[in-house]
Amino acid sequence: MPTNIRASAPGKVILCGEYAVLQGAPALVAGVDRRINLQLKPQASSKAEITLLCPGFLDGACQLHWQATELISTEPALALLIKLCNALLVEIPGAADILRSHSWALEIDSRALFDKQHKLGLGSSGALATALAGALWTLSGDVPSREQAWPIIHRAHSAAQGKQGSGADVAASLCGGTHVFSNQQLHCALEPLRLPQGTHLAFIWSGTSASTPKYLQSLSQWREHHPARFAQHMGQLEAQSRAIVTAGTANEMVANFRQFTDALHEFDGDSQLGIFANGHEQLYITGRKYRHLAYKPCGAGGGDLGLAVASDKSEFTEFLAQLDEHGVRALPLAIDYLGLATEQHE
Repeated sequence: MPTNIRASAPGKVILCGEYAVLQGAPALVAGVDRRINLQLKPQASSKAEITLLCPGFLDGACQLHWQATELISTEPALALLIKLCNALLVEIPGAADILRSHSWALEIDSRALFDKQHKLGLGSSGALATALAGALWTLSGDVPSREQAWPIIHRAHSAAQGKQGSGADVAASLCGGTHVFSNQQLHCALEPLRLPQGTHLAFIWSGTSASTPKYLQSLSQWREHHPARFAQHMGQLEAQSRAIVTAGTANEMVANFRQFTDALHEFDGDSQLGIFANGHEQLYITGRKYRHLAYKPCGAGGGDLGLAVASDKSEFTEFLAQLDEHGVRALPLAIDYLGLATEQHE
């Protein structure tokens, strides 16, 4: 009988490099200390099926069945999970053979990455893909290096979502910490980066969940109609992102964050994507009043998380004291340096 397997992966934030990272520009990404936790346990049953538990997401247990070599479910809410599982099983055939020969219980707890039923913008699907891959590799007994793991998880994640993202979310969940990430022709380049001493970060929940795929679809349509303007904006965002990740001091980094955010704001105004919608615009304006502080949306924007970054503690404290006036709140998040973690036991 196979052993019990546990796997967990952190959520992520994109500190800078949004949108330009899709064109191969560097982004600064971080794993955060809210994790998806997964447990896979063999069951004493003659049926080759999987009993799924998702506390906080499903009211009760749900049965996953095999149809030839693919898992199926009649529960619409599980569509993404089923696609992720099947895409990963193609990539990890050893695990597929073991899964199909036993009965299993699979528990997935993603509540830390949600505010009740609203996603926080912490890359829950990328963390789920990473944790699932870790469990399946542990099951197969063939765990790859991080360099080998990233393209596999990225391909499966993209296939499940029906879009080709940058893979920054998967990289952050896989490695944890803070890294400069770029995707060069489906090759993941990752360099650890320690933030300069005296850099203060706060992650602010807008109160509204945003759909990254919808933003990327709108971006694709705008780019098709305005290729020259798109290229100009991406060039500006790339230059400012490179300046952030090469900054030597906290003051220099924050100054570059301000310039990146201004460039992102100009891009949003031209494209009308709504990156600064749902409260981000007001917080951006408030942040501009300070010399050593910047506020920006994280990721696709339009809701989800925002980031306040400062090199002056008094300005940082004063800005955070105004969040109640804007109807938002800072989340208690810290950098997670562990990344993907797996274990197996009897």
